[in-house]
Amino acid sequence: MRLLISSSNYLYEYNEGKLNKIKKGSFWKKSGPNYVYKDTYHGKEKLEFKGNVIDFSEDYFIVKTRFFQMYKGVDLVRTFKFDVNSIQVLKENIYSRQGDMRFAPGNILIGSPEFVAIYDESLNPLYEVTALELGVNEIIDARMIAEGQKGAGHLRIIAKDNLTVLEINPITKIAYSTINFKTMGLIEGINDYAFNVKNRAQVLNVEDKVVLVLNDLGIILVYDEYYKFQEKIELLKTPIDFLTPCFDGVDEIEEDDYRQYIDMYGSRMEHENIRRMDKINKTGTSVLNMDDLQELTDGVIIYGSRDCVHCEGAIDMVSDAHKEFDFKSYYMDLSDEEMYRKEKDIKSYPTTVILKDGQEKHRFVGKLNYEDFLEKLEEE
Repeated sequence: MRLLISSSNYLYEYNEGKLNKIKKGSFWKKSGPNYVYKDTYHGKEKLEFKGNVIDFSEDYFIVKTRFFQMYKGVDLVRTFKFDVNSIQVLKENIYSRQGDMRFAPGNILIGSPEFVAIYDESLNPLYEVTALELGVNEIIDARMIAEGQKGAGHLRIIAKDNLTVLEINPITKIAYSTINFKTMGLIEGINDYAFNVKNRAQVLNVEDKVVLVLNDLGIILVYDEYYKFQEKIELLKTPIDFLTPCFDGVDEIEEDDYRQYIDMYGSRMEHENIRRMDKINKTGTSVLNMDDLQELTDGVIIYGSRDCVHCEGAIDMVSDAHKEFDFKSYYMDLSDEEMYRKEKDIKSYPTTVILKDGQEKHRFVGKLNYEDFLEKLEEE
């Protein structure tokens, strides 16, 4: 089984249990505040979107600005007033061959948190199944399984609540199969809450296997075609931006082969991190890099990571403390700073440190207790 993976601005090829780094570079190229799409495959030179590209399929793109916008090539064709998280242009399938034109090739499958819908090329609604009908709270991805794969024509839907994958017959809307985090072969070390706060996942067929990607956790789960768990792949220590099968008949991955994927799929993590850092700066806590840390002698430092579920609470508490005491506060993301973590003996997040004259005076590990924090601030 061969996979092409984008993670933290690097590309990897996974092949028979080994992970090989191919080249530095994310699937999206970011230019200033805009995301730049270079589609050499279709002959376009450059297309710029002001906002976050959520998903794409062939010539269609879903872009999030204030609203969710659908582009076809360079043209804005529709603005949605509801959230959109996935898009797929339908191919030939069993239902279109039977004459059901709701599923005709060229029609557009849209995934939204509350429903999955199909539109024709003029964007008239043709079909809908709601999260309520499926017995889930929030849908995060929806695709039709391609011809030649087991379950071809079924809708495969990923629901956020405790991470559930459903394969449904789109006509009867009855689930053919369902797996969730309790049956995924992945319970140890991850609690229910961790699944509830994660927003991205992929499911795809690779050869005779079904691959589930937990993007935010950087974990790949492999099942047979009947959804029986086979193995967990956890070679990466960073979130996965996007995963796709490698190309049939290619012995070695060459730049020309994967170039369209590098240029076509977005590093949502990069965009989310920028937005998160902007939000932190607005609380009165400054975001630091490693160079800034060398000169810092006084203040409060919150050491965190992009996957930390309690870091935002610590930042909010420190922000509230600014109303009672005059001090400087800083946030430092140590997700990719293994040497510094070892040097400072930081083993969990958040770790909040009070510095005075270059010396560590107090350390709070884990979820911050506001009263204890204020007491130590007052001592200094």
